[in-house]
Amino acid sequence: VQLAGMTQFSPYVLVSTPDRTRARGLMDNGPPLNAAHVLEWSADEFGRFLVECGWPSGFLLGHTINTDKHWAKTTTLAVAGREALRPDASRPARVAAVIHAFNERDIIGEVIDHLLSQGVEVHVFDNWSTDGTFEYVCERGAVFAERFPDAPTTQYCWHDQLAHTAVYGATLDAEWIIHHDADEIRYSPWRGVRLADAIGRVAELGYNAIDFTVLDFRYLEDAPGSTPPYQANLNLFEFGRRPGHFQQVKCWKNMGMSVDLASSGGHDATFEDRRIFPLKFLLKHYPLRSAEQANRKVFRDRLPRFETEHAARGWHGHYEGYRKSGAVNGWRRSELLAWHEALFEDEYLVERLSGIGLRET
Repeated sequence: VQLAGMTQFSPYVLVSTPDRTRARGLMDNGPPLNAAHVLEWSADEFGRFLVECGWPSGFLLGHTINTDKHWAKTTTLAVAGREALRPDASRPARVAAVIHAFNERDIIGEVIDHLLSQGVEVHVFDNWSTDGTFEYVCERGAVFAERFPDAPTTQYCWHDQLAHTAVYGATLDAEWIIHHDADEIRYSPWRGVRLADAIGRVAELGYNAIDFTVLDFRYLEDAPGSTPPYQANLNLFEFGRRPGHFQQVKCWKNMGMSVDLASSGGHDATFEDRRIFPLKFLLKHYPLRSAEQANRKVFRDRLPRFETEHAARGWHGHYEGYRKSGAVNGWRRSELLAWHEALFEDEYLVERLSGIGLRET
């Protein structure tokens, strides 16, 4: 009951207990009678117990590891507090996503539809795609679309695109800006809460930047074909573990001045007096979606166009390994995790909110 009271004024309240079912098996009914002072719950029982003790609705409940020796997730964790509870009445923020795209026609419509459903306005700069991306975006309406740079180029020029996003974002009549890729789907930390509403709550709490946890969705080597909608048809993932994935501050409060987005290669928008919201939002990433699309993207649309910046800045190394193999062959099922929204939020509560527990490859 005292902890329930603390959730009203403390930013965060975390309570953990062993999950009786996971630790001792389904047939176990609890501690013996002569040890009744030791209370043990399943996760569902513990959640109900907290509600009975006065915990407010909307707290986060899931599992985490018991020790760092065996990594078994036998501990139930509840996360509440003034800044962690599901927001119910925040004023939506005016949010704009700025997208630079090159040959992403098969997925960009799904991305745009999702952003609009999340209360986010969309601004697309097409880098002279050759697959009809620009024409497709223009036909959709409700989206600003323009080509950048002024003429086609044989190189990707990512630094210029990032600088353009930072400058352009500062001119918009939007309270928050998201540096967004054409193959990303983003969510707030609270199920059912739109990005615009969640960002509005972050703003109310006095923060001005948001970090993201990255999930990379993959196709299988023995099932190389995948088609839109990708959120429905690509349901195996791995956590992003490249160094750049561990710093994903790509959403910031628009203060009418350009942030530094280019220095980090687009991973970390920096500016004076930055205050990052402690709970990470979620970024579902679909860069390589089928054997045909992946090999075209890597060997035609990316590696040749990355060469200048890779040599000059050391950027774009994530596809270099494919030069030697000569093909993107897909992933083994055993290397990946199955996506299910409710199970993901339960099993990966800590990793999803903080990135703690993920290890670089």
